[in-house]
Amino acid sequence: MEIWIAFRRNPYSAYSFVRKIAQGFAGFLPGAALTAIGYVANQQQTAETLSGMATVYFLVPAVMSIAAVLIFGPFYKLTDKRHAEITQELQERGEL
Repeated sequence: MEIWIAFRRNPYSAYSFVRKIAQGFAGFLPGAALTAIGYVANQQQTAETLSGMATVYFLVPAVMSIAAVLIFGPFYKLTDKRHAEITQELQERGEL
């Protein structure tokens, strides 16, 4: 409950908290991926490692991006009219 109260008082604190968690994952995931494919620093990489790098750094993000478009595309309809409604509601609440 304390965290929720702190977030309600200062919405930036929630953003900062989530951003720090995301930054932690952004540093951890590439290292874990390189370890999983057998990358060895300062060494000639094997064909399997190079193939794994291409998969991890090209195919996985491409597939995830396509999945995001397919999942969110049909459901996320932000038209100019809807944007104006949201902006007006936020102004009425004093949050913008």
